[in-house]
Amino acid sequence: MLKILRKKGVAKKILWVVAVIIIISFGFFGTAYLFKSPSYAGELFGKKISKEDFEKIYQSTRIQAIVRYGDSFYQIQPFLDLESDTWDRLILLHEAEKRGIKATDQEVITTIEQYPFFKRNEQFDNSLYVNIIQNILHVKEREFEESVRDSIKFSKIFEQETSHVAVLDEEAFEAYKKKNEKVQVTYIFIDPQKFKNPVIATEEELKEYFTQNQLEFFIPTLINVEYILLPLEETEGEESSGLRKKKAETLRKEMANNPDLKSIAQKYDLDVKMSGFFSLEQPDLSLGWSYDILNQIFELAPDEIAGPLETEKGFTVLKIKERKEAHMPEFLEVKDKVKEALAGQGAKKIALEKASDYLNIVREEYAKSNLKDFPAIVKNLNLELAQTPVFARGQYLPQVGLSKEFQEAAFGLTEENKISDVVEILKGYCILYLDSYVAVDSKQFEDEKETFRGDLLNARKNEIFSDFLIRLRLEANLADKLTNRKPTP
Repeated sequence: MLKILRKKGVAKKILWVVAVIIIISFGFFGTAYLFKSPSYAGELFGKKISKEDFEKIYQSTRIQAIVRYGDSFYQIQPFLDLESDTWDRLILLHEAEKRGIKATDQEVITTIEQYPFFKRNEQFDNSLYVNIIQNILHVKEREFEESVRDSIKFSKIFEQETSHVAVLDEEAFEAYKKKNEKVQVTYIFIDPQKFKNPVIATEEELKEYFTQNQLEFFIPTLINVEYILLPLEETEGEESSGLRKKKAETLRKEMANNPDLKSIAQKYDLDVKMSGFFSLEQPDLSLGWSYDILNQIFELAPDEIAGPLETEKGFTVLKIKERKEAHMPEFLEVKDKVKEALAGQGAKKIALEKASDYLNIVREEYAKSNLKDFPAIVKNLNLELAQTPVFARGQYLPQVGLSKEFQEAAFGLTEENKISDVVEILKGYCILYLDSYVAVDSKQFEDEKETFRGDLLNARKNEIFSDFLIRLRLEANLADKLTNRKPTP
């Protein structure tokens, strides 16, 4: 047992961070498992893993997950794959032993001293440490310390595997530019619905189309989100916005302890709203949630809380109310959609032909025109124009929605080439015209460069380490014998 730690009192400066805690989603919570035959847990790298060794590492997995998730672990417990995470931990321990990687007592001490929840008045507090370990984590101090020791080993593997990764100034600028540059375009929209005619088809023809195009009818994951919005006022200053964000943070804390959002909202004279079911592919644009926010939301488990999320409408705190998992439907479930698809197929073909014809005419007229008046040319063709707001990549656009093809086409336009090719979006076809381009602020980039470069570097390291872990899993050739185990109450 690390008696030195219990006598030290004041923390020293930490030398490094246990990076693996960020990389691997460790499971947690629960006691020993009742195992059925066979007599061992499984095999890794051709060696048998006893049930006792598996259980020991399982407990370390649980401890580190509590450290990572804190107050949230009760909520997310049912959605973690504890056993899979334990196998990953065993695989990494094997790799650490293979490399001769160790963690000294002093490294364990230094790491534990830096955990904020073991500090009082910004200093490590031994009595607080003992109290948390015994009464909250419900483990022995030695068990906790050994779990930290293992995680330190993992962090050393992480450093060895990612130490070569670097981000040059040019790379950081290009990534910053891609994230922050903005553009505005005017565009022609050619709607296939205008060329749609009813399709008369037999049952057999419909079934044949369904069989040959099943992926077209795949139903993606759908979620229904319950949320509270703290709207921003148009004249709201930075100080008021900060106060509103703090209020949203308070709401989130209360939601963690009280599942009844209605009562929390009433307390602050706010409304609870429901998004209704939507998919990541076809989100509800009226919510004003960016692509990054939606990606984050779809990673949530039911009843898991997220926020405060800053959107164009204000600060939002939310949780998943319901989730319908993605599935491949039966024919009868989507028969009407099959009919629509057949009709739409013909209409899209006509719309694409029309769009190509319009593009040739527009380019020809634009080249001849001295005024280079794109709207006037389009008007003479009796076509409708629409204009986007000034937007960045990943932003939802009215009518267009979230279309990578549309956005890449928009950002690919230049003063020398202001008219795009025909671009397909979910609802039809578009021809884009560059109105304006807003470049990134070089001074602002210099001010934010180091932070941005650090975030980019961490992301690259995490990606490389994830690839390494996948290769390691394949090499381990895991044979899991515990598929029939049941947790004890």
